[in-house]
Amino acid sequence: LKVNTTLTELELHHVGLGTAGAEAIAHALTRNTTLTKLWMGSNSIASAGIAAIAGALKVNGTLLRLNLSANHVKSEGALLLAEALKVNSTLTYLGLYENKDLGTTGLIALADALK
Repeated sequence: LKVNTTLTELELHHVGLGTAGAEAIAHALTRNTTLTKLWMGSNSIASAGIAAIAGALKVNGTLLRLNLSANHVKSEGALLLAEALKVNSTLTYLGLYENKDLGTTGLIALADALK
């Protein structure tokens, strides 16, 4: 993905990515300039993987749609994603459904990031 110039959509739903896979994808996202849709739901991505994705969102300028559903994203992950949303000006869809531990603090931070 770092050097790919043609792929615009990547669906990795329920493929066992885990945190290490998410971190690798995040690293590639910091350099990729073509990917607009990334589906990574149901991959058991832990906090470190969510943190890496959030960091990538701060610098990626092409991703439009990101699905992180059913990954056990917790409040701290939601806070990191909210911080990324404050600086990312391209993302138009963020799927977080079936993440039941976002917590009130995380949900408020996400809502505030959308203002």
